Amino acid sequence: MPVFVVLAHDDPAMLRRLVGRLGAHPIHVHIDAKTDLDDFDSVAKITSSRTAQYVRTRSRLNWGGWSIVEGMAHSVDQALSDTSVDDHVVFLSGRCYPVRPVAEFVNHLASSRWRVHARAHAVTGPGEDHRWRYERRHGFDSWAARFGARGSLSRRAMRNAWSRLRSIGYAKEVPVHVAIGSQWMALPRDCAQEAVASVRTQQREWFLDSFAPDEIAFQTFIYNSRWAAETEFRKLEPRVASVSEIPNFHIVDANLTGRIDWAMALQPPERAFFARKFDSSRDADLLSEIDRRVE
Repeated sequence: MPVFVVLAHDDPAMLRRLVGRLGAHPIHVHIDAKTDLDDFDSVAKITSSRTAQYVRTRSRLNWGGWSIVEGMAHSVDQALSDTSVDDHVVFLSGRCYPVRPVAEFVNHLASSRWRVHARAHAVTGPGEDHRWRYERRHGFDSWAARFGARGSLSRRAMRNAWSRLRSIGYAKEVPVHVAIGSQWMALPRDCAQEAVASVRTQQREWFLDSFAPDEIAFQTFIYNSRWAAETEFRKLEPRVASVSEIPNFHIVDANLTGRIDWAMALQPPERAFFARKFDSSRDADLLSEIDRRVE
């Protein structure tokens, strides 16, 4: 059975809708520590939910930073109390939404010949080399990443300048195969527990100041451990241009970086049980149509 871990920072109405669709399964919601929890909950209504609860230890999340991994680890700590040995810890964002009945996803977890739903490929290989992700210091959790308005050119310029300055003469070597893949995974209980222990020791040492370590840290642990044999292909996959090409159980489409593709959301590909980046206001009609078709 799944125990859901949801990372959210905005759109409490979307989170409320997601929790309602996840049914009777336990849900642990990590809210960015920069967010006022009382204001957020006045809409999300998690404190009055019978199945969902907030993660008590909250991290201040910064896009691209180690803080995302830290938030994931805190969430797993709490979620483990709701799991048994045969359960999965399932990571979702607050803007994910089921595009099939959740019962079909539960059956998928129970019936798949692989237990670890975390596809990944090597950071290096044919084509573009992504070693820069960890060989340089990127500073997404630094003061420089908070300079100026969120998403502004001034903030990006300051962070890039700070990153390049700190990376002079710096080149990190990691003594294992570095893996990269989607952070939206489903991990068996023991795998999640072991991954968090590794994330706080070895992975933190290697990837603390990396670019988007949420796509690297858990994945690198898995593919350098006994759990690699429990993945779909039992090894790292051939190099692809983007992690969006090797999803675990989400719809992947170029339009998902912006407006949701109606056709794909209403007729999802095989083994796609969720879609990402919904907006509760913008996508209200689509969400209602999904509900109508799924129910």
